[in-house]
Amino acid sequence: MRLYYVTIFLIFTRVYTSSGQVDTAQPYIYSDIQATQPLPEVAIHAYFREQPLLTSPVSVTTIGATDIATHQSSSLLSAVNTMPGVRMEERSPSSYRLSIRGSILRSPFGVRNIRVYLSDFCLTDAGGNTYLNLINPSDAAYIQVIKGPEGSVYGANTGGVMLIDPVQRRQDTFRLSAMAETGSYGYAQGRVHFQNSYKRLESDVALSYMRSDGYRRNSSSQQWTTQILERYRYSKTNDVKFLVLFTDLGYHTPGGLTLAQYNADPRAARPATTTLPGASDQKAAVYNQSILGGVSHSAQLSPVVKNVTALTVLHTGFSNPFITNYETRNENNVGIRTYFDWSGERSYKFKWSWVNGLEGQQFLSGITDFGNDRGVKDSVQTSYRFNAGQYYAFSRFTAEVIQRVTIEAGASINYNWYQYKALAPLRDAAVTNVQFATQVMPHVALAVKITDGLAWRASVSRGYSPPTIAEIHPSALVVSAGLQPEQGWNYETGIRYHDRRGIIYLDADVFYYQLDRAISGRTDSAGNNFFVNAGNTHQLGAEAQVVLWPVRTAEGRLHTGLKLMASYTYYHFRFGNYRSGAADYSGHYLTGVPPHTLAVNEMLDMPIGFYLFSQYGYTASLPLNDAGTTWARYYHLLEGRVGWKHSFKRCDLELYAAVNNLLDQKYSLGNDLNAAGGRYYNAAPGRNYYAGLRVAYHK
Repeated sequence: MRLYYVTIFLIFTRVYTSSGQVDTAQPYIYSDIQATQPLPEVAIHAYFREQPLLTSPVSVTTIGATDIATHQSSSLLSAVNTMPGVRMEERSPSSYRLSIRGSILRSPFGVRNIRVYLSDFCLTDAGGNTYLNLINPSDAAYIQVIKGPEGSVYGANTGGVMLIDPVQRRQDTFRLSAMAETGSYGYAQGRVHFQNSYKRLESDVALSYMRSDGYRRNSSSQQWTTQILERYRYSKTNDVKFLVLFTDLGYHTPGGLTLAQYNADPRAARPATTTLPGASDQKAAVYNQSILGGVSHSAQLSPVVKNVTALTVLHTGFSNPFITNYETRNENNVGIRTYFDWSGERSYKFKWSWVNGLEGQQFLSGITDFGNDRGVKDSVQTSYRFNAGQYYAFSRFTAEVIQRVTIEAGASINYNWYQYKALAPLRDAAVTNVQFATQVMPHVALAVKITDGLAWRASVSRGYSPPTIAEIHPSALVVSAGLQPEQGWNYETGIRYHDRRGIIYLDADVFYYQLDRAISGRTDSAGNNFFVNAGNTHQLGAEAQVVLWPVRTAEGRLHTGLKLMASYTYYHFRFGNYRSGAADYSGHYLTGVPPHTLAVNEMLDMPIGFYLFSQYGYTASLPLNDAGTTWARYYHLLEGRVGWKHSFKRCDLELYAAVNNLLDQKYSLGNDLNAAGGRYYNAAPGRNYYAGLRVAYHK
């Protein structure tokens, strides 16, 4: 906690002046769009420069600040699950899992097989892990997700890429806002947010605190977050950006239940057995103190050449008292990324961009497992030191011909390795080095603008993802040095449509992905995780999203409007050639992946500032083990929110109240896949409520 207070002291000892003008000629963050305004020609920044979403040849989906703010501020889950092909789960408060197109198979907890970037900085470390829960949900202003393997620019992955912009662009030169929320099960959150623009300096500082008692026993959580982003424009075309993110997070983990325990008391923590204590007895929990620092420099070297270089440093102190052990990790990660962007055009007939760059990361971690004596560290069981490195060079060429045809071609060369040394119980063990073969990840894509509002796209790309340190050395206290990277080819095609009046937007795609040596998680009888290569998988899917604005805001009138959105995902995912010992799982449904998901929501803005939001979600039954003998039941979720907004001369005010799981469904959100003893179920809250207040002063 001392580091946290030092951070606050440094913030408040700085003196800010509030006069100045905002230079909007070089936006580096995204403008907010009112939920019920018709969608303009939306642009994405997924590949370093602004590109119209309509003619992007890759599968990318976005959610903006208004969509995020409409949902409960304690979690991104409800907002992210409106994105087709993207699934977020929460086993207990602050314990997230993120899946893009079925990649949750290898993520019993955390985020793997997906690369996540916060502004210019890589949140995914060289060990392959991403602490997504370091980010307060209210600090995410804009999220883009590239679905499917995208390694030609963003490095080794087979799931996809998530890009998070932490700052919302506004016209105000000064803005000070505060938010407070409270709700069921002891939930409370407070946040103070400061934005200022003075001459060439733009500042964004957010401080937040969040706590919850949790729905289940032994599921309380608490989080302090400080996020500081500074941008200094020392010339019209050059700038330097600084980011500091500090999070002090602690949450208890209730553990999985059997079906009988789940039906008898879904709020229970994992009980003791004749051989093992329960989750409450062992005070099972996760404690994470992390600080991320980053600096990036953007320079327009000539009218056609731009360079961006970013340095990221991440330190994590991690503790995890568990049923069978007490693990501590001291992790340090440093990464650097640089690229040159050449661009040019010959009238309207031919525009081109060529990006070439390098990214490298180095990871060092000491991992020690102790015995756990009711939440207190006991004698050392094992101790290892891990080093890991990820390095890749990438190149991507994009051309637009006669404003109708967009062609992309790119590739990256990836080099990954790790080494480890046992420090206990054997102190003189030799260093073990594991180097994976250098891999090339190509990507080719094409988009054709058939009409001004209709575009067709197609792409072929190769995915590759080495095992993470958390999979090589899981809680089973062993090192799985034989675990191999997964890899495969993805083929997809799709269409986008945007009518001239801005009333309807449609995005749909189909894909086929064959993944070899897919990594799958297991759990032993004590509840420890371990991982194996599960043969290959055949993944055929379809995704669609439609957005309608049947009633729009009229210029000069009271703000009224209606926005409707629906997202649907269908997955026909199967194991290919997959044998585990004497068992043959070939042809079985892919574990943990529901074949159907649906999200539908509406946002109605009414006169005098009132608004009404509702969202319905459906998740089909899904297999809980590779054998397909046990399935989680389907469920329907309904949430609603009513609020009132009013803008004074220099002040904005919002009051709101909401209900989650209005139908009081009994369901498990974040099942423990392939759990020994049938302990699959992590019960989610029943019907629950929250209310909040937002106020802002601005110039």
